[in-house]
Amino acid sequence: MSKKVSLVFRFLLGLLMLVPLGGQAFAQQPENAQGVLVDEVLTEIQTALAKVQKDLAFEKLPPLKSVTLDLVAEAKIQVGHKINLFIVTFGQKWEKDRSQEIEITLTPPNPNLPLKAAKGPSVSDELASAIENAAQGVQKARDNKDVPLEASGLKVVLSFVVKGDTSGGAKFEIAPITADLSGDWAHSATQKITVLYQIPEPAKK
Repeated sequence: MSKKVSLVFRFLLGLLMLVPLGGQAFAQQPENAQGVLVDEVLTEIQTALAKVQKDLAFEKLPPLKSVTLDLVAEAKIQVGHKINLFIVTFGQKWEKDRSQEIEITLTPPNPNLPLKAAKGPSVSDELASAIENAAQGVQKARDNKDVPLEASGLKVVLSFVVKGDTSGGAKFEIAPITADLSGDWAHSATQKITVLYQIPEPAKK
C-alpha cells in the first residue's frame, strides 16, 4: 500500500478513537475475528490496477488516469483497544448509520513497472476484466470508420461487492455486480470504483 493511502487510514483511525460512532463504545472483537480488512481489499485492487495498466498499454488502449474508490466499512475494536476498519461484505447484516464511508483516490501505476509474479488467479480478476472491457468498447467506437467516436473524456463507474469466506480457499473475492449475481441483497452494501481513462489528443490533420 502507498504511503499516501497508509497515512489516510491512520488519520481515519485516529478520528475513530476520539469520536466513537453514536457516542457508544464498540464491542471488542478477538484478533482472529472473521472479516476483510480495508487494506487487504486495497492491496488486491492496486494489484489489479497494475495488471490493467499493463494490459491496456500492450493493446494500445486508453490508459488509466485516476481511480476513486468509495468503500463502505465498519469499525471494530479488537483486543488491546486496537481499532480496525473492515469492509462490509456481501450479505452481511449492517447498520448504515454505524458504517464508515471511505473515499480514496489512487494514481494508477506506470505500465512499465514490473509486476509481482502471481501465485494463481487474483481475487479481483473479474473487476480488472470489467475495467479493461470498458476501454475496449470505447476503442472500437473510436475506430468505427462510418461514425467514429470523438471522445474528450471517459469515466466508468462500476459497482462491486466483496464476498467473504469463499469456498475456493481465498479469504475473500471481489466481484462486479452483474445481472447473474445471486445472493441475499436485503442487507448488502455495495462498493464503487470510478475509473477515469486518459484519452489521447486527436491527431492533427
